[in-house]
Amino acid sequence: MGEAKRRKQTGAPAPRNQGNKKPAYIAIAAVVVVAVIAAVYFMTTPPAPTSGNLPVAAENADEFPAVFDQYGISVGAEDAPVVVREFADYQCPACASFSEASQRLKQEYVESGKVRFVYFDLPLRQHPNAMPAAQAARCAGDQG
Repeated sequence: MGEAKRRKQTGAPAPRNQGNKKPAYIAIAAVVVVAVIAAVYFMTTPPAPTSGNLPVAAENADEFPAVFDQYGISVGAEDAPVVVREFADYQCPACASFSEASQRLKQEYVESGKVRFVYFDLPLRQHPNAMPAAQAARCAGDQG
């Protein structure tokens, strides 16, 4: 039986032309790809430097007790006018990014006698390898 005859006998309407859905799928895929690229871009772009907004100690703040420097690792002249104290964790990503700046600080200011640099171990609980790394570094320092 032909299609026209079947519709006439059953009273069924003509089937709708569903059309080709391929362009819709391509459009959806393109939107998803653009969204993924935008997300990757925004997640990997480093933030703008905000060094002007760094915290500053209050004018009437007490000085750090110099007696505690004996528990840190110190480099530079004992009588240097400025003392920089770093409290760091060997497994901390932020501490790792500061290491480049501390190397520059040591080259430019510590070696010239303007700054004394004191490093303190501050292993954080969320970093399971920080304490063993701090102990290993102290042992390596004791061995020269």
